Amino acid sequence: ETEDNAYLNAARQGRLQEKLESLDFDAAIQAELYGMGVQGNRYRKEQAEIAVFAVYDISSHRFLDYADFIDLCRRFELPTAPILDDAFVLSHTMEELLKAADGNSRLCPGIPREGIVLRSLQEARDPEIGRLSFKVINNQYLIKFDE
Repeated sequence: ETEDNAYLNAARQGRLQEKLESLDFDAAIQAELYGMGVQGNRYRKEQAEIAVFAVYDISSHRFLDYADFIDLCRRFELPTAPILDDAFVLSHTMEELLKAADGNSRLCPGIPREGIVLRSLQEARDPEIGRLSFKVINNQYLIKFDE
């Protein structure tokens, strides 16, 4: 633990340990860190911030369904990754999904978003590929950041 550890500083600022300890189940939070000190601060933030994208119930070995995830994040004031559409129905071609991934970030207007993540409202797993969730990368983001 060092003073310049962006991950620990964001966790402390968000009081993540205190919030996790107050839950009535053992949980792990999955989140991204962005802002000052992270990947060249692409979103031009003055400090590192977190964006929660999943909560895992350790005891039951499963991710929370979408509604429970949103409820928990609201109750504990946990900032989520931007949610573009919570009623999206997947019936798209790959070309349509790539077009949907285009656009600017909600974290910093004027900067291309990294992409979009699609997952089911009710958690589901496939025995061969695992959790049903995938990311469609924004090609403009890849070009801008030379990735």
